[in-house]
Amino acid sequence: MQRSERDSLIRSIYDAALDPDEWPAMLTRVARSMNCEQCNFVMVDPLRGEAQVITPMWREDDRASFFSHWQKKFTIAQKLRLYPVGRVIDYEEMFDVHWLRSTEFYNEWWLPQGVGGGSLAANVVSHSGATASVTVHAPISKIGFERGEKKLFGEIVQHLTRSVTILRRLQMAQLITNQAQAEMACGFLVVDRSGTVLHSHSQTLTWLEALDLIQKGRNKVQIAPGPVKAMLQRAIEKAEGSAMNLSDREGSQMRLVVIPCSPGKSLSPVIIDRPAALIWLTSDERIKKERMKRLSEAFSLTPAETRIAMEACAGGGRREIAMRCGLSSSTIRSHLEAIYSKTGVHRQAELVHLVETI
Repeated sequence: MQRSERDSLIRSIYDAALDPDEWPAMLTRVARSMNCEQCNFVMVDPLRGEAQVITPMWREDDRASFFSHWQKKFTIAQKLRLYPVGRVIDYEEMFDVHWLRSTEFYNEWWLPQGVGGGSLAANVVSHSGATASVTVHAPISKIGFERGEKKLFGEIVQHLTRSVTILRRLQMAQLITNQAQAEMACGFLVVDRSGTVLHSHSQTLTWLEALDLIQKGRNKVQIAPGPVKAMLQRAIEKAEGSAMNLSDREGSQMRLVVIPCSPGKSLSPVIIDRPAALIWLTSDERIKKERMKRLSEAFSLTPAETRIAMEACAGGGRREIAMRCGLSSSTIRSHLEAIYSKTGVHRQAELVHLVETI
């Protein structure tokens, strides 16, 4: 494979991390680069109730028959779990080849597709119950894989492992920022190793700009030079998360967290502009203001009642709440009685639960 072709392939792997719709085309490119007839990807995450199977080169009738019939008779999932992430596995390591070639699955489903000259597999995720694997299958005319082909697949697997990690973290960030109560209180962006923004939650750039942390050019947006960029680069190099407290121009406190998306060392110069870290920005003050707004609108609380309700959630009895608010205990008692009446709760613990879930 020419260097330019290899670089283009690896770029497509990282592009797929930012756009799941690119996975079928990317897997097809992997198959072609390996002179294979198929490249398949399977990811299962029981904790999130998700399962994803991408088989871009299967015919529709073959796909239907596999999931309705052959999947129950033949699966590599259990065997793959025995191998570490990133390890390239030849099917000959997992199966007795003579046995495999005598099975109905091989002769009735696999061979008619022109596949059967050899297969390679690797785990790209094995974490907290989630698993993901990639496999390539050679045509029947091809006998096994050459050493250079196995080396190429091993390199592809390393990049796929990083790509899936980025994809999972990005999906989790999108899940959180799409929650109604978090929409105005947190956000994220993905950056490369130089701090250039590759993808962002729309509101996050506005917040970072207000914090003077963004540097805009003609064609790109970057994290501005300074403590945050230095922290970002250290976190990427050491492959360790890092965090920092910030204040905006109005004095509101925010928390900036850097989560590396890749190992500290580069696998290839081609990934210099690929996703390297997820920057997560949250504001407890914005969360509090958003909850106060929702609480007030939902139960017609007055501004004073809303404030007392939030203070009650911060803990302490009436005397402590009174001291924090600069009011008398009797005034706090009157407000709490009104709050309980409007919200339908009967004690402070119930109020705390209501505010946390609103």
